[in-house]
Amino acid sequence: MKHVHLTWYLLVDGTHADPNDVAPDKDGVLRHTNGLAVALHDNGVPQTIGRGAVENKHVEAAKVAQDVAAASPAAPEAPREMEPEPKPAAPKKPGYKTRKA
Repeated sequence: MKHVHLTWYLLVDGTHADPNDVAPDKDGVLRHTNGLAVALHDNGVPQTIGRGAVENKHVEAAKVAQDVAAASPAAPEAPREMEPEPKPAAPKKPGYKTRKA
């Protein structure tokens, strides 16, 4: 069971990470499970943010993540096959109507 932390780490891309998902790598750098490093203050102390602030900034964090994804080069789109336009339907012929007697 994960421990609920009141303080989360700030990652270098501006997003936030639960401390349960952060651990030092082989060089001792704190990294999230996605590989991003934890941002550090000038004195080398990891930057943190209150969990309440994180919950209020989900929209902002999602925008930052979208900006980072948009900045990465996208794979070229595969060429599309040309499809012929559908033929227009033939006009309907008037049906047979009976006369009223």
